[in-house]
Amino acid sequence: MRNLGLRKKLLGDEHPDVATSFNNLAGLYYSQGRYTEAETLYKDALALIKKLLGDEHPDVATSFNNLAGLYRSQGRYTEAEPLYKDALALRKKLLGDEHPDVATSFNNLALLYYSQGKVETALTYFLHSLAVEEKIIQRVFTSSSERQRIQHINQNRFTLDTYLSLVTTYFNDPPQPPLERGENGEKTPQPPLEKGENIEENDQAYLLLGGTKEGYNHQASSLETGENVEENDQASPLLRGTGGGSSPIETALTTVLNRKCLTLAAQATQNFAVYRGNYSHLLPTFQELQQVSKEIIDASYSPYSPEYKPRLTKLQNRYDDIERKLAKQIPEMALKEQKVTCEKLANALPDNSFLVEFIYIDYRDFDQNKWTEPRYLAFVLPAGQPDKVTMIDFGNANEINTLLIDFYIQISHCPIEVYTPEKTPHQTVTTYGIGFDEDPTPTHQDIGLLLSEKLWKPIHHCVEVKSQKSKVKNSPETDTKPRLFIAADHALNLIPFEVLPLDKTQKLRDLYSISYLTTGRDILRKQIKTNRTPSEPLIIADPDYNLEVGSMKSEIYSSFMTNSGELNTFLSTLDDSEKGLKRAEGTDILAKEVATYYNVTPYLDENALTSHLTPKTCPRVLLIGTHGVFFSPPKEPPSNLQLHTSDFTQDRFQQNINPDPMLTSVLAFAGANTWRKGGQIPNEAGTGHLLAKDVAGLDLWENDLTVLCACQTGIGNVNAGEGIFGLRRAFVVAGTKTLLMSLWSVPAHATVLLLTLFFDNRKARISPHLAL
Repeated sequence: MRNLGLRKKLLGDEHPDVATSFNNLAGLYYSQGRYTEAETLYKDALALIKKLLGDEHPDVATSFNNLAGLYRSQGRYTEAEPLYKDALALRKKLLGDEHPDVATSFNNLALLYYSQGKVETALTYFLHSLAVEEKIIQRVFTSSSERQRIQHINQNRFTLDTYLSLVTTYFNDPPQPPLERGENGEKTPQPPLEKGENIEENDQAYLLLGGTKEGYNHQASSLETGENVEENDQASPLLRGTGGGSSPIETALTTVLNRKCLTLAAQATQNFAVYRGNYSHLLPTFQELQQVSKEIIDASYSPYSPEYKPRLTKLQNRYDDIERKLAKQIPEMALKEQKVTCEKLANALPDNSFLVEFIYIDYRDFDQNKWTEPRYLAFVLPAGQPDKVTMIDFGNANEINTLLIDFYIQISHCPIEVYTPEKTPHQTVTTYGIGFDEDPTPTHQDIGLLLSEKLWKPIHHCVEVKSQKSKVKNSPETDTKPRLFIAADHALNLIPFEVLPLDKTQKLRDLYSISYLTTGRDILRKQIKTNRTPSEPLIIADPDYNLEVGSMKSEIYSSFMTNSGELNTFLSTLDDSEKGLKRAEGTDILAKEVATYYNVTPYLDENALTSHLTPKTCPRVLLIGTHGVFFSPPKEPPSNLQLHTSDFTQDRFQQNINPDPMLTSVLAFAGANTWRKGGQIPNEAGTGHLLAKDVAGLDLWENDLTVLCACQTGIGNVNAGEGIFGLRRAFVVAGTKTLLMSLWSVPAHATVLLLTLFFDNRKARISPHLAL
């Protein structure tokens, strides 16, 4: 009231800012349930805006929207509908069909029709909104840096999550009963929605607040209606095609298939377009981008000083500018040609196989009119049968994540943190409040069975084991097991489904052959044709981590076996700060065996250098035997950092505070220990490490198989809908078709024996998914 009075005094009764104050005060009364007072103020604002700005102005559409939202919250649907439609028509006329505010109007109409019990109509309007947002994504992706694309996707999940919540609630099997209506088919007045969807500015608030729904809810009531709120040109998620005549479940899967891992697809598309010579004039710009990337890596691991952060910021801004420049000149970045439908993917699946496409969503409970705990959903698509796709709702994702992390700890004997934008789950095992035989702490078998009950049992009836045999192409073997292509999401990326126990004697791998994808679109990846011939296989293993300038061969760590005869294991030895990385024993034996088969010379010991991996070389097969590491950088560097010390209590890794996970997912090469402690290594050794950011700049589009005989290479930062940020993402961006990596530390002898058997099977022309 004070703000309104001051504006009237300073600006007069007829000023646009006075109308803004009317809207703000009306929004306050709305949130308090003082609907009559709110209605009067909303009408006053509308009348004033029309008088000052004319009937055709975006602020008029805003006032239509706000008044309609008030009516919807009171169950006055017949009054709300024409106002929402007027807002939509005016926005289309003034802003065009592909503006974020148009998508917002479609969302509001969808929620209105849902409130009236017209669920199918609501679904249609959500699809209209997603179609508009598809066009917005295309514009954003062809004018932005990768950081901006990731931010955009993360901050604009509202429509997608709401749409999928509606589908799983009312169109899944079995669907929930329709809403019960009051007299004359209308609901009784309800309190304002928790997220305030009726007030259009909330979508902008969601963007400006960094995408947290808590921030979204909090800020909705404080934004000034009609004031600086048309800034969300980067808003909205993406829908990529819906097949005509498709069922709601088919359409939902098509939406998800074209929504997941879009930033990964865009980066891979950029690299492919440049490396294939489609834009030869952009090659110098692309090389400049790679040079700046190296400078960022160098700056991130340089001794800390007051100039550390400003230098990093300057380099990152330069990197973003170059990425934007490239994106504007590569039209494929819009991803228009990568549209996938449920039908197209079903026909591309091998016989006797199933796609299991997971997605993690924030779940909207429509009946309670609020957002609840996040959920995992999955779509199960059988080969050649798009009309048989099923949708599964697994319920509370937090409960599954707790089980999953505990299961990981138990079977890997390694602590793990799931780094996500939202939270970091615990690292200790929960007892779950149930009794076990003698020890109250559950075993991996106990936890695994609980996890299978929640995660696998709902899927099982959709992927019934078939007795028929299917011939494996280019293999003398006949496989009797159905094949599962699992495209996980969020923390599910950290679990190998093969080891899930079905009972006390059987595991999932006993009944199924399993392969992993970032998204179901990857099934079509092998159809990509290139015009280059791959180079000979490249094999790098058993690096001399202590290589330094002037040394030809450093002292080798001694015994491969401990005094007790137990195997030393490959560990993520960043934690072993006093000794540094121990030799990757046994990888030399594997490398020599594989090199003999391919008739090439392996690079071992002091010759296991990062310089063998360059964008100019694309090996048909790549084998790297070393240590893999993923670590989380400290928020602030340790005090009194000293280099050239005799131990590793303080090292370069501890200096890095750059949060980019592509800089903290690492493969160690020759000279790694020396570089870490500040020593000098030969120029050709680089830093002694291959970072995920380095890998993402390689050209592996003709690479058929990459094998990382290295621990913990499969983990990284979890991002809902965008996969794992780390080495896993980097190799996919680089173009490799088949990738074999580890989620945890594995005993050295076991690893060497397993991979030797794998390559023996490959010699027999057995497909990779069966060779392991």
